[in-house]
Amino acid sequence: MTYKPVPLQRIIDETLKIALDRLMLKQIQVSVQYPAEPWVIQADEDKLKIAFLNIIINATEAIAASDGKIDVEFFQLGNFYRIQIRDNGCGISSENVARLFEPYFTSKRNGMGLGLASTLNILQAHKGVVDVKSQVDVGTTFFITFPRLRK
Repeated sequence: MTYKPVPLQRIIDETLKIALDRLMLKQIQVSVQYPAEPWVIQADEDKLKIAFLNIIINATEAIAASDGKIDVEFFQLGNFYRIQIRDNGCGISSENVARLFEPYFTSKRNGMGLGLASTLNILQAHKGVVDVKSQVDVGTTFFITFPRLRK
């Protein structure tokens, strides 16, 4: 991986552009609430886009054909930046949330169970921490926290 200072907002923007066809096809409404100033972290931009894309694609696939929403919010917690990605999809049972990042674990008919396992590896390589909260028939929220780049 090649790390350099990168604004998190740019990574999210470019990830959403990559996913735009899928989002539009299912008519999913995306809302992003950006911070006032750029949030810069040390990152391999391409790898981080892959990690966020896996989360966005999974959210897209979990959302029913109508009234789909994905909300992306940014929060600063002391010396950390948190990105929250929330969907109103089918949700994940508590048993499956516990196994979400295990290699080869999947609840998808044709899934391989490697997307979120690789996502976790990428995020951890960026000193990121991931937490997931979900409720069946309500939706899922991913909380991804990164250390701020010190100037």
